[in-house]
Amino acid sequence: MSAPTNAAIRNHFVKLQAAHDTMLVWAGTDACRLLELDLQGDKEFKEVEECAGVGSLVNEIAGKNKNKWTLKGYVKPNALGVAPDIGDVLHAAFGDEVIVGGASVTYQFDPDDPKSLQLMEVADTNMEQAASGAWVEQLEIEGKGGEFPLITAQGGYSRHIWAHGTTSTGAGIGDAIVPLTAGQDGAISVGASVSVGVNTARTVTAVTPATPSITVDPVLASLVGAGAAVVPYYPAPSVSGTLFTSVADSLTIDGAALDFISAKIAFKPGWYGWDDECGSNRATRVLPGAHTLEGEIQALWLDMATGFLYGKAWDGTVRTIVWRVGANTAAQRLTVNIRARLQISAIKVSGKQCVKWTVKFKGRMNAADGDELSLLLN
Repeated sequence: MSAPTNAAIRNHFVKLQAAHDTMLVWAGTDACRLLELDLQGDKEFKEVEECAGVGSLVNEIAGKNKNKWTLKGYVKPNALGVAPDIGDVLHAAFGDEVIVGGASVTYQFDPDDPKSLQLMEVADTNMEQAASGAWVEQLEIEGKGGEFPLITAQGGYSRHIWAHGTTSTGAGIGDAIVPLTAGQDGAISVGASVSVGVNTARTVTAVTPATPSITVDPVLASLVGAGAAVVPYYPAPSVSGTLFTSVADSLTIDGAALDFISAKIAFKPGWYGWDDECGSNRATRVLPGAHTLEGEIQALWLDMATGFLYGKAWDGTVRTIVWRVGANTAAQRLTVNIRARLQISAIKVSGKQCVKWTVKFKGRMNAADGDELSLLLN
């Protein structure tokens, strides 16, 4: 009998790939507690427009994969010198991660070091969706007084992977081919991580729809009886990190402290999937392009504290913005270091409360390519 899927029971995993679109075995330490992971697998189908003597669409031919992903999670620093659970996403966005054991983790942009990710969501015990060969197109960090600071990332990916609960007709010890119940050939894709009966952590290397059957690696170590479950597999999650709300953050511009209400950055690192070639139906590598940084700060208008900053926006000079997310406590803070030009922003005086100032900024190189933004966890 078919079983429903409880969306309240979800686990997420994030992992850097050693080679683009080459799935690695998941480990419990790849787990990452997210608010959401949205995988939008899609494929083009090109209409055949030649005249066929009828008015109906006669045929379509498969084209390129057009997959998109988005994830959202809390800012959660880890122990000193230990990357956060969401660290692989930050690493993929920036290209460079520098870990000083027992002291700090720094993310700084390296335009010559593209990275690829694999992402997975498992819902209940019978639904797995995964992305292979994912790249980061935009990274956002947002904080607002009294709220949880958030990290949001999005991008594209090469290959969509899935596994849904089904059953086998039986297989023997040492077998790599696992027959599935008739009509279940669409339940599992290549790249999925599954359990076959008591045989856990098997990677699907091939799918044969006509049989139907799947090929798994490693081979079966235990007998699989008729009707045995073939379900998504994931390791026991191992997660860590310190969660906090924005009640002790700080933000300075050229060393001047602001009574700020909220801040947000949007970093587009310029990575893109190379899918233009004729020899593949999906992106075969990640390439660099132009990168941009924009952001916005809202603060209480204070004559001696913010008035002079308003004036400095008119000269177009690059400013140093330092935003500490979290209290000034070791292993409980994320420092966002920004070099940017303040954009000229109107001061809107309205209502019956004190005036607030919203200023936008645009990242600019200071001395080297990509030095307009870095993240420090210490």
